[in-house]
Amino acid sequence: MMPELTTILPITVICAICLFLIKEGLEYRRRRQADARKHRGIVQLLERECLENIRAVDQLEHLCKDIKQSEELKESEEVDFDCVHKVRFTKSANVLYECFFSNNHLHSQSMIPSVMRDALNKHMLDAASLGGPLFKSMQELQTTLVDLEDMRGRLITYLDDDQSFLEMFCGYGISHFPDIRLKLAAIYRDITGREPIIQPVFPLRQAKM
Repeated sequence: MMPELTTILPITVICAICLFLIKEGLEYRRRRQADARKHRGIVQLLERECLENIRAVDQLEHLCKDIKQSEELKESEEVDFDCVHKVRFTKSANVLYECFFSNNHLHSQSMIPSVMRDALNKHMLDAASLGGPLFKSMQELQTTLVDLEDMRGRLITYLDDDQSFLEMFCGYGISHFPDIRLKLAAIYRDITGREPIIQPVFPLRQAKM
């Protein structure tokens, strides 16, 4: 006949083991709840950044179309004026695109959108500690945003410095920006489980004649 547990271990040891197991169970539950809250918070922040960056892609694509169209009009000689493209860096670190007629009259202007990645950079390690599909989506988002930042930077460079390749680059941008948009939309779906809803991009603001 097997001896009772109390005859093998003192009752105080049994109580200590039970308390330890209860404490560990409660701590595990607390960590799981904390991780779930952290996961929801990261998803909400990334959701906003994805939407902002998708809209930035749409704005950059729209800007490339306008620039390319104006360059084609100049070459076709269907208009009796020239169009000069310029960028202006504001005190708030924004970049403003402006299009002038040859008489230095402002025709149109638009802000060149920035790439949003604060939440991605801040919570990358947190997502790595959580593991799962969220971290994989964030890695894909990081790669896509690097591509978007490169495209934005090259557009600004061609506008500000060497415009000899501007029309060619805008043609490339028109074909490449939709690919970036598709990638961002897919990442948004993976993160949120929903389709992104983006407001339409309005035409460049025309200056008053």
